[in-house]
Amino acid sequence: MNPRPSNLALAPVAGALLALATSAAAGPVLELAPVPGPGLTIAVRVRDIGPVPAAGWQAFLEFDPSRLTLVSGSYITTRFGLPLLSPIAAQAGHIDLAAGINAFTGQSPTADDQDLALLQFVPTGTGCLPQIRARASNPPTRLTDIQGDAIGPLSISSPWVTCLPDANRSGSLEVQDIFDFLNLWFAGDCRADFNGVGGLAVQDIFDFLNAWFAGCP
Repeated sequence: MNPRPSNLALAPVAGALLALATSAAAGPVLELAPVPGPGLTIAVRVRDIGPVPAAGWQAFLEFDPSRLTLVSGSYITTRFGLPLLSPIAAQAGHIDLAAGINAFTGQSPTADDQDLALLQFVPTGTGCLPQIRARASNPPTRLTDIQGDAIGPLSISSPWVTCLPDANRSGSLEVQDIFDFLNLWFAGDCRADFNGVGGLAVQDIFDFLNAWFAGCP
């Protein structure tokens, strides 16, 4: 008669199964990521597409026009060579993007991590907060397979700051935010240009403190 396995012996197996389940449930990610360059450049990226390759993508974005102005946008056509919404333009803080594979040039659906487009902005004020994210739309921001069906669920990662006085981006307002903001301000970091007007000034400190005491929804 075989001995019954102990909970200790089963722990590594359970951990491996949990890791596999987590990996299987993770789904693709569309990322809006700042990249080095003049002004403020945002890369629209996709990663972790998974077992079903993508034949197309669309992204409906919004940005804060009080902080950013779109200068130019370009598709990266290495994998998706057929832009469907072109040229890239902004209207009332909205940007619509879409592209698919170009079968006439031999492109086929892909699951590779890659950059899809580059968006170049200039700060409207003097701050450097890249306020851009996916907006609610129907149809939504998504990846699609060769049949035109959505691949997902699609997670979206963006640098949009929903609570400006949360200086350390911890997800909640704490006294530490005040210290962290002051450290940025004294270091001359543009993230401390809280009001986006005229560069770093003492008024940024007052405006930050007013917002911190007012709190966030």
